[in-house]
Amino acid sequence: MSIVEKALQKAQQAAPAVQPGRPGDALAAEQPPGAVEPPRAQEPARTPSVAQATAASPSSGESIVVDPARLRQFGLLPAEDLAVEALEEFRRIKWPLLDSALGRSGSGAVAAENNLILITSAMAEEGKSFTAVNLAGAIGRERDCRAILVDADLSRPKLTEALGLVGRKGLSNLLADESLSIGDVLYETSVEGLLFVPSGAIDERGPELLASRRMAQVGSELSQWVQDGVVLFDSSPLLLSNESQVLSRLVGQVVLVVRAGVTEQRMVREAIGLLDRTKLISTVLNDVQRTGLGDDPMTYGYGYGYGSRKRYGSTGSGSR
Repeated sequence: MSIVEKALQKAQQAAPAVQPGRPGDALAAEQPPGAVEPPRAQEPARTPSVAQATAASPSSGESIVVDPARLRQFGLLPAEDLAVEALEEFRRIKWPLLDSALGRSGSGAVAAENNLILITSAMAEEGKSFTAVNLAGAIGRERDCRAILVDADLSRPKLTEALGLVGRKGLSNLLADESLSIGDVLYETSVEGLLFVPSGAIDERGPELLASRRMAQVGSELSQWVQDGVVLFDSSPLLLSNESQVLSRLVGQVVLVVRAGVTEQRMVREAIGLLDRTKLISTVLNDVQRTGLGDDPMTYGYGYGYGSRKRYGSTGSGSR
């Protein structure tokens, strides 16, 4: 029985059976740097539109060239020879999330905030930013879907540094200065279908900014800006900062990344206990060691192992 399954059993209810997977790298299979897809036409709003959001567009006039080699230096992409496996693996992760975000499963009404997805972990160095980057790239490859990746780890903005945007205005500036609009901090990228919001200036009031009325407004506007897609928030570890706990109240879905053989069960339980359990919670087991032919141990470093999805609430509703 895996770390995640044991922890979820003790924290709430038994998790459903899950499928094994392979590690991955969704961005490595992208088109050559510099090829930027024009913004796609938005689908009809699922909820009443927000005027500022629908009018917003990246106003910097600058496109970020995503350099896979640099991302690998930051531990955000695995080796090039795993690119194909990466794409397949993150496809398996993205489709259940998109089903819940966009109502593709045909299960009825979809909550407006379901296309806001928080990606976090219990502790540092578990692969949450790796998961965020590769998942965003995989979603951007959808023919009728876009993704906005937000560096919401205001205390340790790894994505912002990796993409060379340290010192640029970003999320913290947007929250602190209401004269700024989303378009002022939103960047197109050379990855098809992917836009990015950097963290902005380091601010010790990070948890308070994320808990503010302004953040709720920004979240709603981001949700409307990509009515045909999702917003992924790469946030700080749950047990090291209050930022993710605060953000979990805003989003509709949470992806909890757990590192195989490293994350202790008690940490997983504590992390789950800090989340808003009325939301859809998914788990990704990362850095999985698997057995190859002849029972020779093989490890792929960072990678997707398997995940389980369950909606946690006071009524104990069914699994997803």
